[in-house]
Amino acid sequence: PSLRLELARFYEERRDSDAAYAQYRLLLSVKPDAFVGMRRNAADPLQLAEDLDDATYFSDALEVLRDVEDPEASRLRGLAHLGLGEYQAAAPEFELWLRPNYDSEEDQLSLAKALAQFGQIDRAIAIYGSIDTPDSRLVQAQLLEAESPDKAIKLYEALPYPVAWWNATWLLEADGRIKEAMPLYARVAASESY
Repeated sequence: PSLRLELARFYEERRDSDAAYAQYRLLLSVKPDAFVGMRRNAADPLQLAEDLDDATYFSDALEVLRDVEDPEASRLRGLAHLGLGEYQAAAPEFELWLRPNYDSEEDQLSLAKALAQFGQIDRAIAIYGSIDTPDSRLVQAQLLEAESPDKAIKLYEALPYPVAWWNATWLLEADGRIKEAMPLYARVAASESY
């Protein structure tokens, strides 16, 4: 890290901002003050914010994006708020971003997560349902457990994951439906899952 820091400073003195930025970016996880060098050499606040989000420097990413009006900034602010656990602030940012970019499955999942975390379960389930992957069905089932256990059980049973079958057995047992749980226990036992 010390040599990389010297290299970053060397590039900075030679006014090679891109090379300096790249070196500071590599140092971020071991030298948190590398953020200052990144900020000095960043050509694009959106790239800087994305790199900071990736490195879990969420507050710093929000600071960088404070006055940025670019639509991409909404997605990056949403990710930062999500990383900070500020779900209510994350949801509107993702909604702004998704209006013209609704084909982004990853961002739809982020919006659904934010919505679920601050109590908009029905909207979150609708988004997860529109994506239709095993992972999104798993989250749907988890969200449905309290409100609609039978729907959750059906989703769990159809998933390819032993943990989903195990979750279904818990719901069945809680409802006194031991006979229905037994075939799922057999599936779990036959799987290679511990």
